[in-house]
Amino acid sequence: MYNVSMLAKDQVLALINDENLLNLTFDSVSFGVPTAAPGETPQRDTELVIEGIPGKGYKGTATLLYNRIPLQAFEDAVPSAIQVEGDITLQNILNGFNAFYGSNLQLDDIRSDLAMPAVLTSTPQQWTMIAAAGSYAYRGQVVLNIQAADVDLAVAVTKPVLDGLTLTM
Repeated sequence: MYNVSMLAKDQVLALINDENLLNLTFDSVSFGVPTAAPGETPQRDTELVIEGIPGKGYKGTATLLYNRIPLQAFEDAVPSAIQVEGDITLQNILNGFNAFYGSNLQLDDIRSDLAMPAVLTSTPQQWTMIAAAGSYAYRGQVVLNIQAADVDLAVAVTKPVLDGLTLTM
């Protein structure tokens, strides 16, 4: 069974295995590049050619059709804001996204040419994340609210031993 905590390629392999009652592994098959399914009204949105690795139990190719997960599906569960630790990089935004959703999107799932915000503050700002055309499991885009991560109190409180209260009137 697949879920979003798996790498995109692993999700597709699990889907193939689940629906075909197989136990394929990446030692026995290789994946081509996923593409938009051809035709005016395709049965599914994605086409993928897989190839058996000779001597590992399978030979030849199979063309598969399946639907990738639209990133917009995450929008229904968008929190008040995705918290981004450290510098404003695609990797750090993905880390915050994955931490919130329990997902496992990688840099190759997302377009690398996205404009990053200049500055992140504690005030959420909208940012659009767009799936890479070659992502095995994802397509489309999602508008996220992102902000700088909350400061850890153990870091913010630099003087934990206080002088104490005195009577003042």
